[in-house]
Amino acid sequence: MPELKKRATEAGKRREFVEAHNEILLALRDFEAAFTKAELLFQTKKAGGEVRLWVNRVIAVCFALFREEKAGWILKYKGVPESWPD
Repeated sequence: MPELKKRATEAGKRREFVEAHNEILLALRDFEAAFTKAELLFQTKKAGGEVRLWVNRVIAVCFALFREEKAGWILKYKGVPESWPD
């Protein structure tokens, strides 16, 4: 993530990056919101787990969630091109 923050700052988009990042963190803290805001990609090999993708303005985040354990973690965190969804 430090690289994304640096790139956003250099591009004059730091505020947008920080807002999107904070929105993602809030949703991931609210377990049910994390399930509803992100698209299901696939089920994990471990029963009960899901891998989801959320594209949020300037950041795309892929994360794994386990509902029963109420656990999850970020797998990938990438910048979204300005041209998306054109």
